[in-house]
Amino acid sequence: MAELGKVLLTGFTPDRARPLESVEAFVDFAGHHGELGFTELVVHWPIPETPFAAGLKTFERIATEALAQLG
Repeated sequence: MAELGKVLLTGFTPDRARPLESVEAFVDFAGHHGELGFTELVVHWPIPETPFAAGLKTFERIATEALAQLG
């Protein structure tokens, strides 16, 4: 029997912006939640002037740099 993964949808958590503050913040956030058993993290695309606001450059760096640090 296949095991189901555990997905954390971060956009609706109280710390929604924290993982997108910096590459280091994302790595820390992802590492911590990985230790809790989550196998997938979903972060919202940055949308200015909304609860999902975050820097697009930082978001791009997370996509290109942070994932290598976690792997």
